[in-house]
Parts: sequence; structure tokens; C-alpha cells
Amino acid sequence: MTAEQSTVTSTPAGERSGPSRRAIVKGMAWSVPVIAAASGIAQAAASDGTEPQVDLYTIARNPTEDPDSISFGGNDTFHGTRELTFRITYGNHGPDPMPAGAQVNVSLPFDDLWDADTLVAIPSDGYTLTAISPFTTTVPGAKDGYPDMQRKVLPFQVEQEIPAGGQFDVFYRIVLNDRVTTASDFYRVRTASNIYVAGRATDTDGINNSDYADDYVRYNPRMNVDARSMAFLPIEPADATEPTRSYYQGPRSLSFNAIYTNDGPGVLPEGSKITFQLPFSATWETDTFGIVANPYNMALTLEGRESIDLGVNGAYAYRWTYVLDEPIQSGQVLSLTFGIMLNDVKTAATGGTTNARVRTNVIVVGATDTNPGNDGGASDLMYVNGKL
Repeated sequence: MTAEQSTVTSTPAGERSGPSRRAIVKGMAWSVPVIAAASGIAQAAASDGTEPQVDLYTIARNPTEDPDSISFGGNDTFHGTRELTFRITYGNHGPDPMPAGAQVNVSLPFDDLWDADTLVAIPSDGYTLTAISPFTTTVPGAKDGYPDMQRKVLPFQVEQEIPAGGQFDVFYRIVLNDRVTTASDFYRVRTASNIYVAGRATDTDGINNSDYADDYVRYNPRMNVDARSMAFLPIEPADATEPTRSYYQGPRSLSFNAIYTNDGPGVLPEGSKITFQLPFSATWETDTFGIVANPYNMALTLEGRESIDLGVNGAYAYRWTYVLDEPIQSGQVLSLTFGIMLNDVKTAATGGTTNARVRTNVIVVGATDTNPGNDGGASDLMYVNGKL
């Protein structure tokens, strides 16, 4: 017996594991259960006059679309808002035809993550479906402290006979929203599907009436990450040095290495931000600032520049913020080199004894930062346009 849901490190839950004619059923039909509308379907009989003997089966699959990322542990991970498609197979091994009226469903983990009114079900091979009101089932947490999980079950009635040896697919399309729940952040899960005779036949093997997809996936996890950054003094030699600080005099061009990393275990999502900060804002020619080296070709967008009060001797710093246009995988390093022109402006802060540091930071968006103390980096102390 395999698990229907799983944490990253354990498996706590004890559940086992185009055609020319198509019918499209939309979720707006949920308001009125329509199973009664099919009550006139004739009750078929086997060739010997007894109740039909059938062996119904189903094959469940996870979404057909590519995942947004691969989580720690190698699981495909999907983040809303996006539409996903589930191809589910239903069939009958026989020996008799399954009369019209069989009930089928797809069961999606995390009830709150799916917008049922967006559902479209497209059966293959000329089959038609009638929607039945969806419902929620609860899968209890298998251990103390493990959250319960709710599944959204989307059922339909099959309006045609399923012959012995026959099978068909249903392509369920539904929107995964952007909600996050305690359970979705905790479990990796699988799609489930079911098929039932609904009192119209005898199923000789009920074991294969239900199925779970082969692989575990994750939906809308917050993702646990450990972001880290490091800042450094300019690459170019200082004009003068002391044991604990360096002196830089303008005008001259300076470049700065900065490193941003994701120590995992999850993926640092697209939309997270990195910052780069230089002390003594009056001493920098901002129109010359930019990224001069990006060896890993990470896609970034400059969000803006702001002035930061350093809180000493009227000193200010400039801080540039960039948005990540792609995720940073666990263990991946983002190395950048920033360039800018240092002018020869002296201020009350730079002309006195004030020194400061280059600083970097990672701002985590859409994930849980397990060690925020690592996010900020700081260089050694430096003087800019100060006394030599």
C-alpha cells in the first residue's frame, strides 16, 4: 500500500495508491445536481439475463503542462495562478458492457487551491458527461502535528455505454489559484481518479476503480529557502590602506563584485529581489551605474534607486533594487559585478572620520526564508573621498 500524500521526507498517509465529436461541460452547471436527469437511462442486462458483470478501471495522471520549478527532492512544482490540464483514462475490462450511467471523477489535492467554476471537462471518443455537484473529502494527517488535507472531487455521469474492452480519456482543465494553505506548504501529493458502476452493474474487481498518479508533485508551496548575499570592496586597488579600512579618491571608475545565493532547500521564486548599496551618495555619478558582468546571464529588471540615511554625520547611501525575472534554484549562485564612476565631491561625512561599508541584500518573495540573518552582506570598512 502506497501513500496518497507525502511530506518531503516521509509518507504518512495510508491510502493506495482529438476526436471529431466532443462534449464540453463547464463548471457553471454545479448549481443544480443533474444525476436525476439521467434516471430514464435503461438498465442493461448481461447476455444471460443477469446483472452485467464489468471490471471498471481508471488511470490518474498529474498535469500535462510543464512545472514552474523542481522542488527540493525532485518533485515537479506548480504555482498559480495558471490553468492546468489533467488527462484521466476510464475503461471497462468486461466481460459485459458497462451500461450508461457510470460515474467518474477526478480528485484534486488541496480543495482551496482550485477554482471549480473554471472547470472544463472534454471527453474523447464521442462520450458525453453530465456534471454532478462537486464535494470535498478530508484526508487526516497521519501523525500528531501533521495537517489534514482536503481534496476537491469533481464528479460526472457517463451518458453512454462503455463496451467491454473500451476506454476513453477526459481532459479536465481547471485554474490553480495562488492561495497557500498549511497543507499545500507541507505535503507533496498526487492526482486521484475514480469510476463507479452507480448501481447499474456488478464490478468484479473494485481494486482498480481508483488510482493515483505515479509521481508526487507540489502545488503552491511557500518553499523554504535560505538566501544569502556577500558584498566586497572595489576590485580596483585602493589609493591607500590601513589594517581595518581602505581609502578611495575620485575621480575614478570602480567596480564591485557581489554574490547572491540560495542555499535551499526550496527554489527562490521569480519576483524576489536583490539590492546593492554604496555609502556616501553625493560621491557617485549615478548615470554611470550598471551591471558590467553577469556571468550566469540571470534575467534581472532594475526596479529603482533610493536614498538611505546612514544615521551618522548627515551621511546617505544609494541603494539599487533589482527584481529576479527567473527563479534561483537550490544551490545556485548569482554573481554580479557593478560598475560606477566615483567623483571628487567631499562632504561633511566623507571629509571627516566617517567610514562605511558596501552592502547587499536578498528580499525573498513567495517563499519562507528560514535564516533571514544571512540575507544581508557587508564589505570591509572604506573611506570615500576622505582624508589620506
